[in-house]
Amino acid sequence: MTAMARKPTITALPAILFMGAGLGLLAPAFDSFMALCEAAFGRPIRVGDAPALSRDESLMLRLIDGSQTRRACFHCDAGTGSALDCAICSMRIMLRLRDGTGNRA
Repeated sequence: MTAMARKPTITALPAILFMGAGLGLLAPAFDSFMALCEAAFGRPIRVGDAPALSRDESLMLRLIDGSQTRRACFHCDAGTGSALDCAICSMRIMLRLRDGTGNRA
């Protein structure tokens, strides 16, 4: 099953999930990251069944934690790749701000 088939978009479910956890500022960054990952995959993100993660979800986590580079796993056009690089950086920044330390989360 795809992520888009299983969940409403962040704009349709704006920050109920994020704000409830005190993560409202992450919603736009997360939405962009998800959309750009789908553009780079060329298809909707595949999600796993809890507690198992799908390959897509695992890859997305590795992109955010820096253990995987976008260039090593996506062979998309330069515009999509550049936008995805920015979205990855935005996610890292927002997570570090949320962490409160400014250091690697």
